[in-house]
Amino acid sequence: MEIKMTKARGQAFIRQLRFPAEVERTFQESYYSRMRSTVRASIFLTAGLSVLAALLHVISDGGFIIPHSKIFVLILAGSIHLSLVFVAFHRNFVRYWQSCLVVATLISLAALLFKSNEFSIPFVAAYFVLILFRLQRLQIRWLSLQLLGILILGAIGIISDSVRYGRWEWQEVAGISAIAVVLMAVPLMFTLRSERFERNEFLTKYVLQQERNTERQKREQTEKMLHILSQAIGGIVHDLGNPLTTVQGGAQTLIDIADDDDIDRELVRVFAEMITNGAQMLNYLRLSLLEQTRVLEGKAVPVELKSVSLRELIEAGAHYQKPKFAAGRHITFDGEDIEVCVDEMRIVTVFMNLIGNALKYSDGEVRIKWCLHDEYVLIAILDQGKVGKGISREEADNLFVPFGRLDNHAQIEGTGLGLLSVRQIAEAHEGEVYIEGYTDGTSKSLPFSTAQSYYPPTLEDGFLTAFVTACPQRVKVAENANK
Repeated sequence: MEIKMTKARGQAFIRQLRFPAEVERTFQESYYSRMRSTVRASIFLTAGLSVLAALLHVISDGGFIIPHSKIFVLILAGSIHLSLVFVAFHRNFVRYWQSCLVVATLISLAALLFKSNEFSIPFVAAYFVLILFRLQRLQIRWLSLQLLGILILGAIGIISDSVRYGRWEWQEVAGISAIAVVLMAVPLMFTLRSERFERNEFLTKYVLQQERNTERQKREQTEKMLHILSQAIGGIVHDLGNPLTTVQGGAQTLIDIADDDDIDRELVRVFAEMITNGAQMLNYLRLSLLEQTRVLEGKAVPVELKSVSLRELIEAGAHYQKPKFAAGRHITFDGEDIEVCVDEMRIVTVFMNLIGNALKYSDGEVRIKWCLHDEYVLIAILDQGKVGKGISREEADNLFVPFGRLDNHAQIEGTGLGLLSVRQIAEAHEGEVYIEGYTDGTSKSLPFSTAQSYYPPTLEDGFLTAFVTACPQRVKVAENANK
C-alpha cells in the first residue's frame, strides 16, 4: 500500500533521518541500487585485506603448520569476508548489507588487534582509510555504530597494553582519544550531510512519482467512466428500440382506424395500453440512466413515498425485461399482496435491475418471494446460478461498488453501476440490499449473507443465490387496508 507523502511532511522525516516503514524500505532499495557497485568494491577490498592479513600472519608464525588460536581468529575473519563476497550478489542483500559490513569490519579489526604486531599496523591503517573516505557508503546510523565499535576496540586495546606492560600514560591516552574523535567526526559530518541530501532527492522524486501516479489513476478512472457511460448510453439507446416500436406501432394503428365509422373500442383500448406500456418502459429506462449518472456524480437519491401494491411493483419489474434474456425463462412469484410506502418509480427500477441480473447471469428458474420480518419487508430474487454455481462469498464482496463486475460476466452487457444504484435507492428508503449464497458458490459449502442486520434466510433448496431487498415496514396487508 502506497503511503501518501507531501514535501512538507517529508522534510520532518528527513530531519529524523527515517521515513515511514514502507517509504523507508523503498528509499533503502533505491539507495542500495545506486551504491551497489561501490559497496561491492569495498567488500572485495576488505575481503582482500583480511585474507592477505591472515596469510602474512600465518607465514610470520612459522608457515601453514596447525595455526594457534590467534592465527585462527585472523583466518576466521578472512573467511567471513570471503563469505560476504558471495552474499553480496544475493537479491536480498539490500536488506542487511550495512549490518553485514559493520560486523565484518569490526571482526577484522578485532582480529588484527588480537594478533597485534608489525604486520597489523598497515592493515588497521587501510581499514581507517576505508572508513574515513566513506568507501563503504554506510548511512549515518550504521556508521555511528561502526565508529562506536572501533572506539570500544581501541579502548580494549589500550587497557590490554597497559596491563601487559604495566604502565598507564594518561596524557598519551587522552591525546590518542582526541585524535580518534576528530578523525571520526569528519566521516560522520560528511555522512550526515550526504544522507540528508540523498533523502531529500529521493523525497522529491517520490512525491513527483506519486503525483504522476495520481494523475494516471484519475485519467484511467475518467477513461473507464467514459467507457462505462458510453456502454450505458449505447445499451439504453438499444433498449429504447422495443418500447419505441410498440409506441410507434400502436399510435400508427390508432391513426389508421381513426377514420373508421365503426370503431372497435376494445381494439382501441388494447392499442392504447400498448402505447402506455411502451411509454412507461421508456420512462423507466430514462430513470435507470439518471440513477446510474447520479451514482457517478455521488449525489443523494431523493424519494417520494406513497402507498402502492408490492406485488404490482414486482410484476412491473419482471414485465419490463429485455426479451433476449426473458424469452423462455420461468419466473415465479410467492407472497401475499402487501401495500408498501415507497418511491414507486425507483423501486420498480430496483426490481428491474435485480430481476434482470438474475435472468442474465443464471440458468433455469427465477423465483421472487417476499415476506414480513419484524419492522421490515424482505423481497428476495432467487436464481439457480450458472452451470450449477452461484455467487461465492469472495465474489459477493466485489459487488455493490463502482464498476463492480465479475470476471465471468465481462462478456455480458452491463455497466457495473446498476447494483450500486440499487443499494443507494434501498438506503434512501432506510433499508438495504444484500446477498445470500454459498461460500464457494455451490450448495456443498457453508451459506453466507452480506446483510448488516439479522434477517431470516430466504434461500431455498435448488437455488444458489438470492439478492434480498429489506425495506422498513411502512406496510399493511392489502386486504386489511381495503376494509
